[in-house]
Amino acid sequence: MRRSLVAMTVAVVAVGLVPGVAEAAGRAYSYVELTPLPGDQGSMATDVNASGVVVGYSVGFTERTARRAVRWDGNSTPVDLGTFGGERSRANAVNDAGVVVGEAQEYSGLWRAARWDGPVPRDLGVLPEDNSSRAVAVNRAGVVVGASGNLEIGWRNAVRWDRDGQISRLAVPAGYRGVAADGITDGGIVWGRATPQDEIGTRAVLWAPDGAVRVLSTVLEGSVDAISDVNESGIAVGSSDGFAVRWNLDGTITSLGAPDDTTWSNGAAAVTENQNIAGTYIRGIGDINAVRWTPQGTPQVLATQAGGGNSFATDVDELGTSVGFQNLSPRIRAIVWDPAGNATTLPLSPAASGATKVYARQLTANGFIMGSITYPGVVTRGVLWR
Repeated sequence: MRRSLVAMTVAVVAVGLVPGVAEAAGRAYSYVELTPLPGDQGSMATDVNASGVVVGYSVGFTERTARRAVRWDGNSTPVDLGTFGGERSRANAVNDAGVVVGEAQEYSGLWRAARWDGPVPRDLGVLPEDNSSRAVAVNRAGVVVGASGNLEIGWRNAVRWDRDGQISRLAVPAGYRGVAADGITDGGIVWGRATPQDEIGTRAVLWAPDGAVRVLSTVLEGSVDAISDVNESGIAVGSSDGFAVRWNLDGTITSLGAPDDTTWSNGAAAVTENQNIAGTYIRGIGDINAVRWTPQGTPQVLATQAGGGNSFATDVDELGTSVGFQNLSPRIRAIVWDPAGNATTLPLSPAASGATKVYARQLTANGFIMGSITYPGVVTRGVLWR
C-alpha cells in the first residue's frame, strides 16, 4: 500500500525527548527496530499501512534471501505468516485493512501468490499454463496484482486477482512482447512496464480498472522508462531516459525541471494527490541532492545536514513533508524534511547508534515512516519510526 487517502494531517505530539526519540518536522518520532523471528539474523520491511502495520520477511543466518513472511503490528514483535508447506515465504504489501500479500512455497518448492486475511495464507493460484505466481501489491478493495509464470522460464504474465481471488491476465499492448505489473491504486489503476518486440528499453504502461492498457509517452525511443508511483487521479511519476518525469492524465510526458541550469539527471520517487513529488537530481559525480517539486511544478532543493554529502528523497505527503536519507560520512542516516525543506535526522536507539547505514523509504499519510538499518557485518533490520 503506497499511500492512504485518509487524514493527511500529521499530528504534533508533545512529549519530552528521550533516547531514541526526536522532534522532526513538527512530530516526535520514536524508533522501533523490527526484530527477526527467533533464530534468524535479519529482517527486511517491504510495506507499511496507515495503522503502522509493517510487513516483510525474516532472514536466516546463512543467506540474505527471504526465509519467512513476517508482520509487525506497530511494534518490534514479529508474527510468522507461514507457508504452503514449503520452507520459505515473503510478504510484499499490506493494505489499510491489514490484508497482506506476497508469495510462499509449496512442499514441492514452487512459489505461489499468497494472501493473508488472517494467520493462514490463501493460495491465489496461477494461470492454466503456469505453475508459479507472486503477488506484489494490494489495494484498499483487496484487488491484487502480480505475476504468473513457469519455474523454468520465469514470470511471463502480468496478472490481477479480483477481491474474490479470481485471476485474469493483464493485456499486452500491440507491438510489445511482454508486460510486468508493479503496483495498483485504491481506485484500481495498475501500473507497470512493457517490453518492446525488439527488447530495446522498456515503456511505462497503465491499465484502467476495466483492463484497458495504455502505453505512456517517452522522452526518447529505446530508453528505459519506469513508473515509481501513481496517484488516484492517474498521474504517474518516475524516470525516462534517466530524467525525472511526470506522465499527465492524457498520457503525455513532462520532464520535471532542475533547481538550476547545471547538467543533471534524476528520478521521481513518489507523487501525492495534490501533486507533491519527491525525488533526486544528480548534477555530477558526488553531487546528488534530494528535491521536492511543489504542486505547481517548482523544484525545491531539500536541505542537507551540516557536514553531510549526497541526499536522496524517497517519499512525500500532501503537506510536503518528505523522507529519505543522506550521506553523513562515514555513515548514512535517515532524514525527514519539513514542508519548508529543513532537514532533521531521524532518531536511533542507543544500541543502534553504531549502525553504518540507516534509510527512510516510505511515509504514510498519518506520519509513520518505514525504513532499514544496517549494522557492521552487514546485518540488516527493518525499522519503523512512529
